[in-house]
Amino acid sequence: MLYFCFCGWCLLLNGKAQVSLEYVVLTSLVLVFISVVFVFASITVSDSVSLYQAKASAKSLAEAINRAHSLGPGTKIFVELDLPYNILEPIWEKGEVGFVVSSFGGSNNIYESVDADFNGEPLVSGGSYSVLVETLENGMVRVGEWNPEDTTGPAIKLLEPRDGQVVHSGNIDFVYYVEDRESTINYCSLYIDYKEVLRDYSVDNYRKNLFVKNLSPGRYKWNVICVDTSVNENPGKSEVFKFLVFGIIP
Repeated sequence: MLYFCFCGWCLLLNGKAQVSLEYVVLTSLVLVFISVVFVFASITVSDSVSLYQAKASAKSLAEAINRAHSLGPGTKIFVELDLPYNILEPIWEKGEVGFVVSSFGGSNNIYESVDADFNGEPLVSGGSYSVLVETLENGMVRVGEWNPEDTTGPAIKLLEPRDGQVVHSGNIDFVYYVEDRESTINYCSLYIDYKEVLRDYSVDNYRKNLFVKNLSPGRYKWNVICVDTSVNENPGKSEVFKFLVFGIIP
């Protein structure tokens, strides 16, 4: 005979009831153990899949960047990426491209080496992407998500010299603000009297940027044209400002 007590209630169990109770307890423990093992196995499998996706994507992207660079300016390559949804941040720096991926045991840095200088917007969200990798005229490789729906060019605001402003001759700062909400900026060009005189491939989106140009005394007009990194290469044009350069004509 066996006494079984729970919350103040006691039962007197015979031999058969005792065996049944032990069976129930043992079965419950086995089920708990199986559940823990299943959860742990599921986490392990999920981590393995995520790491595989990150490694495959980093390798494909690095190979596309290196190939585009080796083929030279004008090269355009589309690379298909399938990114995991547990990306913490991108690894996006000179010589390396990849992702920091979270896992059950912490985080993992998954990256590949690249030989070329590259820029563009790093991918930070999980999902499937078709990414354009393109070599620009200056040899820089541009990486950007293919977005055929982007048909709007950058918005540009001229800041200095103001319209009608008088400036001294010599090196003149042409300051402007540019933003593109759909893509990054490929390049911007300075136009003096409707002729391109300078081009900049290192333009900061959502920032003030400037050109420096030496001009002799006279009356001029200036404006800026920028082209984004979308597959459509949308141009954006500023308004045209007039200004006067004051100085002594030699």
